[in-house]
Amino acid sequence: MHVVPMVQRCNNDLIGVGAQVDVEKDEMLERVTWGNAIVSRLKPLNEWADITDPASGYPIHSQPGASPYPDVQGTQTLLRYDTQSTGCCHVLLHPSWGSSIYPATLFTSADPETFARVVGEVEREAQVGEDELESGGEGKLGDLSHNSNTLAFVKGWDIARLA
Repeated sequence: MHVVPMVQRCNNDLIGVGAQVDVEKDEMLERVTWGNAIVSRLKPLNEWADITDPASGYPIHSQPGASPYPDVQGTQTLLRYDTQSTGCCHVLLHPSWGSSIYPATLFTSADPETFARVVGEVEREAQVGEDELESGGEGKLGDLSHNSNTLAFVKGWDIARLA
């Protein structure tokens, strides 16, 4: 089993409060297109994969277990990021992006080579979608192609490589 922590870059400092921050948090939560693309590409290869819902810590594609997965603590442990206490919770501090980030985690049984190949396929499809949008087309992968900050694995995501 491999754990792949991913951190999406945000426009706002998510420690902040207010309507703009709340809207961006909701947008980040809704943008799981990249994870669904990875999961759907791995299943036909007989590889298990799932992503956590960052708001709940429970898997999106599998039955939840007794406890949620703590994305912040998991990412802190695996990537050695600092955290900041905000009272009731801790917030990750990315070395370059600070607290303007939104974490998520992908779990998979795929070996590193298979995972890297699937990531490459999703990168290429996302880039094709972005190119189509710039040319007036409809793009690919839904929201993944509609905002360069959501191009998973290409722009705006920090990925812990599988070891």
